[in-house]
Amino acid sequence: MFRVSEFPINAYLEKLEDDYRRDGLKAEFETYTYNAEFVPLLRSTTQPQVNATDQDAGFVCFAQMQHCVDTPSLTRVPYPNVLVSIRMDAGGRDMQNTPTALINIFGTGERKFELPRPFLVGPKSSWTTTCTTLETLNDFNLRLSYHGCKVYLKPLG
Repeated sequence: MFRVSEFPINAYLEKLEDDYRRDGLKAEFETYTYNAEFVPLLRSTTQPQVNATDQDAGFVCFAQMQHCVDTPSLTRVPYPNVLVSIRMDAGGRDMQNTPTALINIFGTGERKFELPRPFLVGPKSSWTTTCTTLETLNDFNLRLSYHGCKVYLKPLG
């Protein structure tokens, strides 16, 4: 028989469910992916992209992935020279102390970047992803994916 601790995502969701239950709420989870698209991410620029949760659902993120292609040739770029910063808009909290190299915090389709601790964004909230490309020759089409679950809350009873 498997133990919950062998499945950290399930353990996190069960703990979240228990916490909400103590507050008199029933939590339901739905697998979901938010995307931030920088199409194109122009060379030598900084561009923000806002993701907003639904009015009736929060979002918990477990993993982050990226897909990048060179705009002129549409050739995959495995290691784009891009810095990323992520900011929780409601509280103004940055998720890093300085912009971080994309390849350090976003995995690829072959190997996602699993967050050491999931982040939770409440209903009617947003986060901003800002990308700065250090590339001086070409533009990129960059797609960032946040994999996780929508969190729907209903009163118990």
